[in-house]
Amino acid sequence: MIFDFVRRVFGLSAGDARRPARKHWREEYEDAADADRLRHDQIPVEQLLNRIRAGQYGDYYTVWYSIKDRATVEAAGWLLFDVLNRPIDYLYRYHCAAALLGLLKISHLEPVQLSSDNHNREANLEAVRVLLEKAIGRHP
Repeated sequence: MIFDFVRRVFGLSAGDARRPARKHWREEYEDAADADRLRHDQIPVEQLLNRIRAGQYGDYYTVWYSIKDRATVEAAGWLLFDVLNRPIDYLYRYHCAAALLGLLKISHLEPVQLSSDNHNREANLEAVRVLLEKAIGRHP
């Protein structure tokens, strides 16, 4: 009975009225991102870093968090710093900055301050460069 009402009001066929609602796009995105993160966590860190060197950042920004949680600052620090200076989309730089700040355990800066031109980016990158040199030595 309710299905007849739904079909009449919304112009749906009987099959449409009984079909479960599709997930909201955001839920679908988050599910795909979670799966992407699980895939990244199965790949050796050095392979992930090689992908980043080649400009392969993925579609869901999860590679950065896999690196942050599994790499050492010695292995990834200068590479992430270099990525922040590449002419790439803002969101790649933002998530890369989150990874670098996490590796360095820097809490006085936010990722946006290293990735957006509107937040004194150059001066903030210079401050991080100095901290990186103190932590792991000069840029190779």
